[in-house]
Amino acid sequence: LWVEHFRNREIIDGFSVARYVTEKDEWATEAYLTTDYSGLNDAVFQDVIKHYRVHKMTTNYQYSFDSIDTSDWKSYKLPEIFTLVRGQWNKQKISHLSGKTPLVTSTSRDNGIDCFTADDPTVLSVPCLTVANNGSVGETFIQDKPFNATADVTVLVPHKALSENALLFIASIVKMEKHKFHYGFKWNIGRMKESSIKLPVKNGLLDVEFMEKFIDDIKKPITVN
Repeated sequence: LWVEHFRNREIIDGFSVARYVTEKDEWATEAYLTTDYSGLNDAVFQDVIKHYRVHKMTTNYQYSFDSIDTSDWKSYKLPEIFTLVRGQWNKQKISHLSGKTPLVTSTSRDNGIDCFTADDPTVLSVPCLTVANNGSVGETFIQDKPFNATADVTVLVPHKALSENALLFIASIVKMEKHKFHYGFKWNIGRMKESSIKLPVKNGLLDVEFMEKFIDDIKKPITVN
């Protein structure tokens, strides 16, 4: 295509240009190309709007919150709060048929969900947390629909039912552990069973009410018009 337009000396927006240059000019085609607006459509604007909305949601608090006092929080090993179950699925086991069952993998995108398959879900105890042991080590998400998980993921099922807000709070704390682990020192289920996190307590017990209210207060200012 380029050779054809070159031979015909065709000038096309965003693709080709005819320009005489001297030693004082830019010797890069891009300096003289005109922008091709023929591809302008709604999606161009939607993409910018989406990124701006995500920015507003993810940076709303970075400049307003002081450090949180955790001096009276208690250290819990993960098995004290959750039953840890390793995912069992692999690429050979997946049906590869499109469906409605989420397949959670070690990705850091889309809430850890790689795809939706026609397989029956095997993890039915929701809401719960999923933590990536490989790849994006330590990425932690809440799963609120029955799902399947690969062997690169550990499922954290709470011993006692926890609300979405409480799980959001705990997921944030769990993710703070990710800096300790990497490809050569993976956060496998064995190491997870020995891992501890600090959480707020009241009268010696996990202060679920504090966690729920804390997250609820953070959620309130997040509005997307």
